[in-house]
Amino acid sequence: MIKPTKSDAGAATRRIHIIDILRAVAIIYMVFYHVLFDLAFVWRYDWAIQLYDSQRYIVIFDELIFVVLSGVCANLSKSNAERGAGLLCIALGFTAVTAFVFPGGAIYFGVLHMLSCSMLIYAAVGKWLKKIPWWVGAPLFAAAALLTWNVKRGYFGIGDFSFAVPDILVYNNNLYPFGFINASYAAADYFPLMPWLFVFLAGAYVGSLCRKELPKPFYKNYCPPLAFIGRHSLLIYVIHQPIIFAILYIIKPL
Repeated sequence: MIKPTKSDAGAATRRIHIIDILRAVAIIYMVFYHVLFDLAFVWRYDWAIQLYDSQRYIVIFDELIFVVLSGVCANLSKSNAERGAGLLCIALGFTAVTAFVFPGGAIYFGVLHMLSCSMLIYAAVGKWLKKIPWWVGAPLFAAAALLTWNVKRGYFGIGDFSFAVPDILVYNNNLYPFGFINASYAAADYFPLMPWLFVFLAGAYVGSLCRKELPKPFYKNYCPPLAFIGRHSLLIYVIHQPIIFAILYIIKPL
């Protein structure tokens, strides 16, 4: 086992501002995307629908960045169990509210559910996962994410190397947290553990690199406002949608 050097120990305690800035960019785009969603599917503006549809691949990239960075932060955190439990309570609150307000599109397992469960799982098994070198763990879980990317669409694998999810899993209505759903499942926000837990864990292995001494630019705070937003990205995610909806409702965009 390689012992950490003094410089590595110091690096682990220094804030890596570039992570905060990247998280800020990801959450700002996510807010923009949800504004488009409301304009497109609540207020039904044709231009918003077209613009929303054009974001299909950009939003996937944004989600990947956000979840990978969440995994990085989990590796650097000492309070994943507490943070995960608190976030899960908030996520369950979202389920209750959306089930009451939007019964046809309630959020049963969205981003917050996935992140909270991922934090709790990492808190439970992280000490064993850390025994695996990052150069094995990161590509291993990235491959697992790729192979399970289409589980919610009914199959494992990619292209010619794919096979259908067994019906016993698809038609069990209690397995939606893992990605096993059928046509009866409807939700406004859905982030199952497959593939997203694997994306999170791949990010956690990238985070192990951040415990080592990094080049100085990683620690420089290039944009304090963005860094501030990044440090509070989960809070912003929790509160942004009702605020957006309220603002749009008040101004009633033309």
